[in-house]
Amino acid sequence: MSALEKTIRILDSMLEWVGRVVQWLVVPLTLLLVYEVVTRRIFNTPHIWTVTVATQIYALHFLLYSSTALIRGAHVRVDILYQKLSPRKRAVVDLITYPVMLLIPSLVLVKEGYKYAAMAWARKQVTQSLDRIPLYPIKTVIPIAFALLFIAGLSEFLKRIVELQKGDAR
Repeated sequence: MSALEKTIRILDSMLEWVGRVVQWLVVPLTLLLVYEVVTRRIFNTPHIWTVTVATQIYALHFLLYSSTALIRGAHVRVDILYQKLSPRKRAVVDLITYPVMLLIPSLVLVKEGYKYAAMAWARKQVTQSLDRIPLYPIKTVIPIAFALLFIAGLSEFLKRIVELQKGDAR
């Protein structure tokens, strides 16, 4: 196993671990939504905070799981032309598009997301509703999620390099 393949394995293991932890966020999200439905429909006591908290849990899940989804091939692609290409040509297309469409934008979003989160922390930003739920913790997840997405994109990029190297070795 080459050093490149070991690096890929380490990156993917880390991202799989994140995915296994984050997938459990569906449980509290479901419980919270069931609680809201029961209290609203049966006891006629709706809560504003449950929608806000549910949205934050869903955002946390969505943002942090996106990197695991990428390495598992679960993101949606427009495969009209891509699927007709040979594996080697697909690898070349990916080596061109990953930096432009994923790696560079992810780094930019890490930087900008950090500024956004730092501003939210400095202002102790909260929701505008009466419940005043803090927003700064969830905004902190934005740069973390894009850092993980960058790592996933890097792993996929390295996989294409290995694929092309192995194709040349045959």
